[in-house]
Amino acid sequence: MGYNTRYTLNVEHTKLTLVEDTLKNDLEIIKDLRNTCEEAKFALNEHGGSYDNTKWYNHEDDLVKFSQKYPSIIFTLSGVGEEPGDVWEKYFKNGKKQIAKATIMIDPFDESKLK
Repeated sequence: MGYNTRYTLNVEHTKLTLVEDTLKNDLEIIKDLRNTCEEAKFALNEHGGSYDNTKWYNHEDDLVKFSQKYPSIIFTLSGVGEEPGDVWEKYFKNGKKQIAKATIMIDPFDESKLK
């Protein structure tokens, strides 16, 4: 078994270096990741979206390492897991990561909103 997640990858260009600017566009970068990482082939399609829910347990390590290849690009990996509320985004840039988990908030009772 295992835990399945639906992944989406976004490639955001910041100040591009000359080498990156002349060599790769978004689709080529995603293709490079899919060719570099076996699990990314199953988790992401050629546009960075998902084919289906899948397992990619090492996505953090894979993207930390891969982001070093493109140090001026911000990679945003979004995930929606099997469990309710398991929604997150992880940002990777030049070998570093930031994790942002969704929070679910319920507004408090407000009598003025009763209809």
